Amino acid sequence: MKRWSLSALCSAGLALILALPAQAGRIVDTAAVTEALGRGATLWDIRDAEAYKAGHIPGAVNLGTRVCSQVRTPVSWDYIPISRIIDHLQDWGIDPGREIVLYSNKGNLCPYFILLTLELVGARDVHVYHGGIDDWRSGDRPID
Repeated sequence: MKRWSLSALCSAGLALILALPAQAGRIVDTAAVTEALGRGATLWDIRDAEAYKAGHIPGAVNLGTRVCSQVRTPVSWDYIPISRIIDHLQDWGIDPGREIVLYSNKGNLCPYFILLTLELVGARDVHVYHGGIDDWRSGDRPID
């Protein structure tokens, strides 16, 4: 059963990654991240604290990988009650009414899960930088 659940989760994640590029603007590249930062977007680094300290995109706020586990039940990927998700966002200083760009390491599924979570609570301007820190570094861009 656990093997089937993991397989289903991986399949769903892959389907999500393949389907999202069709949604204009939800998956963004490096140029779009730079433009979003110029507009004052919130940039979330969804990596652990050590990785963030080792180097992150200037202006990024690190919430760590805990965001993925704190918005779902401990034994499944089912969401916790929406009111608790909203409380977490407020505790983290996140305004779903602002433009938000999420990133991690290239291909990490957590930013996609959080994108859907934010849309669930009403956010309308959320993007995932699929290339993440890996693509940012490959272009000889500044790192804090």
